[in-house]
Formats: sequence, C-alpha cells, structure tokens
Amino acid sequence: MKPVALVADLEFYPTDSVEKLKKSFEVISSNAKSEHELFEELNKSNAQVYFCGLGIFIGANVLDESKSLEYLVSPATGVTHLDLEYIHSRNILLIKLGDMKSQIENVFATSELAWGLLIECSRHLSSAVNSVKEGNFDRSRFLGRELFAKTLGVIGFGRLGRQVAKYGSAFGMNVVV
Repeated sequence: MKPVALVADLEFYPTDSVEKLKKSFEVISSNAKSEHELFEELNKSNAQVYFCGLGIFIGANVLDESKSLEYLVSPATGVTHLDLEYIHSRNILLIKLGDMKSQIENVFATSELAWGLLIECSRHLSSAVNSVKEGNFDRSRFLGRELFAKTLGVIGFGRLGRQVAKYGSAFGMNVVV
C-alpha cells in the first residue's frame, strides 16, 4: 500500500510531475476551501504528505488531530500561510521553495509580475484596454511615461531584486540599489 499524498490545487501542477508523484504515492486531490474542510480531508485520507495551497492557514486548527501527517510541502518561498512553531512542535518536516535556493534561482514568475505592474503603472495599460473595449479610446488620456532613462530604485537585492534590476537595465533605466 502506497503512502497518501493529499494535494491542494492539483490541477495547477504539471502533468508529468503528478505522474511521477503517483509512482510513489496514492495521490488525492484536496478540494478544501476552509480550515475545517482541510482538517476533515487530512483526517479522512490519513495523508502522510500534504502539498498545501496558499489560501488556507496551516496551523493547530488544521493539524491538531492529523496523526499521520509527516511532511508538509509548500509551493512558495514565503511562509505567512504556515504556523512554523506549531508545525515544528509536531515534528512535521516542512519542505518549501525558500529552502531550495539553486532550484528557484531561475524562476522568474514573481519578478515578471512585478515588472508587468511597473509597466502597467507607467503606461496605464488596463485603463487604455478598457477604453478600447468600450469604444471610447482617447489616446491623449493614456500617454503614460517612458521607462527609458528613468531611475529605478530597488530595495533589497536578493533573487527578486536582482531579476527586476536586470529588467530595468534592459529597458535602459538607471538602476539604483
């Protein structure tokens, strides 16, 4: 009998990754939308591993009666959705992206989103698109600002700060760290 892996947001994982997981685990998709629902799913499944999502806080309310859980896997670098002290007190091993420095060095999703927001703010893209959809496009309302030769201040020069700074340099910005 294979150990059980309960997986939140299973549909967002690559198919090949899920297939690899299925070779070693009985994989069950979690549909929990609340702490109580997750508590019930963990206890019903007797999962040894839980791949958590980010929408439910994982602490005593969820884990208190989950006697079989040995591993908690988080698909994020941040831990605000986890009660680290409680998880540690239960001797549940936490595996998270933040501990996998070399594996995430080439993950750009967050810095790309940050850069997208910067372009959105400087060029008013959402407003312009909505105006076009409504048939009211007035070019003069959406001129925005060029980024070239502007100064970009980057606070924090970790993985994300370095990536955003590279985008700024590629756009011809003066990058200040």
